[in-house]
Amino acid sequence: MKVRNRLARGLLGAVALTTLATTAPATASAAEPTDAQIKAALVDMAQGTYDQADIDLIMNQTKYPELAATTPDPRPSALTVDKSEVKYLTTGTGPQPAPGSDDALNEDPSDEVTLPAEPDGTARSAMAAQSTAWKWVEVTYTRRSLLGATLYKYHHKVNFQYNGTKVTSWGGRSDRFSNEDDFFVKGAREENWKTGVPASSAKSHMKRHAQLCAAGSIGCYANLYPWITISIKGTGSYTYTGSAG
Repeated sequence: MKVRNRLARGLLGAVALTTLATTAPATASAAEPTDAQIKAALVDMAQGTYDQADIDLIMNQTKYPELAATTPDPRPSALTVDKSEVKYLTTGTGPQPAPGSDDALNEDPSDEVTLPAEPDGTARSAMAAQSTAWKWVEVTYTRRSLLGATLYKYHHKVNFQYNGTKVTSWGGRSDRFSNEDDFFVKGAREENWKTGVPASSAKSHMKRHAQLCAAGSIGCYANLYPWITISIKGTGSYTYTGSAG
């Protein structure tokens, strides 16, 4: 009888230990990161000081189900840049399109600064074809989320004339955001300048402010300053530099 009781007590003890061993890890794995930890990971990603643990934290937390879909992916593969061909305005030659027309750009010249003309470089061919038609180009930076969705696009577009050797006139110039996510807050234009014409090359530059925000007590956690500089050549070709912020 005593042996039987000891066996019974031993079995009960083993069951109790097994229960503790199987339930304790489940309790630990259910722990969610705090808002402070989530915000710290978001800030690291926005500032480019992140590591894989920051990405994993945002992807695996469950307190804010929409967060991964609204957080910019900091990896270079998540950024794309599109540049248009040099295109003609439908108005053809003559003065810059009137405000409100389909070819006019939605711009605010109040903060515009005109810098001295770029110094002439190597002389272009004197046989280059003359052209007084208005042309335009646009450069677009696109930033995507951790889940691959488009969070926002930043555009810079310019109208111009050239004659084969020089950029002869600036027309409308504009920048804008598009495809913004709800947690992307647009700000004001920060910089707006162009170099003088006529010149063998001329530059147009714009920069804007925006904020990245999240739900709950996290709030807005990062400032973005996307910018684009377009450099037009007297031959009509162009190059660009910029940042999505």
